[in-house]
Amino acid sequence: MKCFNSNRMIWMLVVIVGAIIVSGGDTKADFVFGERVNLGPVVNSPYDDMDPFIAPDGLSLYFASWRPGGYGDSDIWVTTKQTSERNPEGYWGPPENLGAFINSEYREALPSITADGLILVFSSKRPGGIGGYDIWLSTRPTKKSPWDPPINLGSLINSEGPEFCGCISPDGCSLYYSIAVSFSATNPVFYGGDIYVTTRATRESPWDVPVKMEIMPSRQGSGNWGPNISADGLAFFFDSDYADVSLFPDIWLATRTHNDSGWGTPMLLGPEINTQDGEQKPSISADGSTLYWCSGRLAYDTWDLWQSTITPIVDFNVDGNIDTSDMVMLIDGWDSDNTLYDIGPMPWGDGVVDVEDLIVFMKYWEQENVPVNSQDN
Repeated sequence: MKCFNSNRMIWMLVVIVGAIIVSGGDTKADFVFGERVNLGPVVNSPYDDMDPFIAPDGLSLYFASWRPGGYGDSDIWVTTKQTSERNPEGYWGPPENLGAFINSEYREALPSITADGLILVFSSKRPGGIGGYDIWLSTRPTKKSPWDPPINLGSLINSEGPEFCGCISPDGCSLYYSIAVSFSATNPVFYGGDIYVTTRATRESPWDVPVKMEIMPSRQGSGNWGPNISADGLAFFFDSDYADVSLFPDIWLATRTHNDSGWGTPMLLGPEINTQDGEQKPSISADGSTLYWCSGRLAYDTWDLWQSTITPIVDFNVDGNIDTSDMVMLIDGWDSDNTLYDIGPMPWGDGVVDVEDLIVFMKYWEQENVPVNSQDN
């Protein structure tokens, strides 16, 4: 990549944009997923490893595992990213069990954590709940402190049926989770599920009454699970078997232009993510650059943790180069809501073409062999 004077470039764009009349658009910002990457034998085991949740700092990955060395059934584990001279970008270290306060002889799974690392939400079948899977919450005073004994979130959130897949927002004031829709005490087998969200004004405030998210049409026997919201609140990942693409769930994505606007039509992610083996429990990194999920390996009857990078399409004219022509197109869309050029700060944009998109664009300036093909994400 050639060097450039970013301050001068931004100043030039501001001058040029001042003389341009722009118009909005309804196209979709494009981005591509990189190759599916298995997290490898250090993190994955010969047993089921599922339900990844990447901490907002990107340095810890929480997940559920049935591997030996736990307290019974599935436990929650965490792997921490480490660096070396040979690998400055970091690698995942050996997983550690979260200990006896979080884990028990019963099933614990589906963890999520706040941006400051002080609130952990997970699902458990342990005694003391309301019924079946319940959602529990644990806190700690500092990131180096042990977790406090978890509390059940009570009858407003939990019921006699299964509640699980809890995802707490980075600020700790929103909780997304799934509720099974076909369940009875006499028939513990359930089919289908809906996603709900509950909010609270502050961490000390009580949770509001949960509201069902109308993000995917209901259909007999289908389920929507594994909710995960991006740090900017504009992208919502989840898994669903609604499309009948395979016998198992696939991962979907819905986006919105503002935090107070409605969600757009969900998009089924492509073959870079979804396969016939079944994919579920997506988790997006805070910077929107990496997606984590778990996938079944039918040949071995186990699940592994996977990841894929996300790269915005900045070659707007699809000529294989990131150059002046693309910059002119970006300028033409300046200060508009044309999502073709709305590529930052997250790959799905933030609803306006501005300096955030320029910053992302300049990361790829005069590079070659960058993604150019659009895909339906």
